[in-house]
Amino acid sequence: MASRPAPWFSPGRWREVIGTIRSAHHAQTPCLVHCSAGRSRSGIALAVALARIDGVTTTEAVAALKARGLWRGCNPKLLAAVDQAVPARR
Repeated sequence: MASRPAPWFSPGRWREVIGTIRSAHHAQTPCLVHCSAGRSRSGIALAVALARIDGVTTTEAVAALKARGLWRGCNPKLLAAVDQAVPARR
């Protein structure tokens, strides 16, 4: 039986996404990430993940998105997965 891919909100899936982005950055090549459902989940999670890499907490990133009118909500499971996949640096 073939293994099923991890759900989109799993920490493992987000570690994979962030690893791909880091590899593209180090190789100085572009990287495209998109949400096929068109509900901004990938963009929101990616914004939070990149902010965490830069030392910003999830709470701070969400507050910044809300302050700019860019927050459309996000599944708490997705934010929890990003938190687990990308520890914030301080």
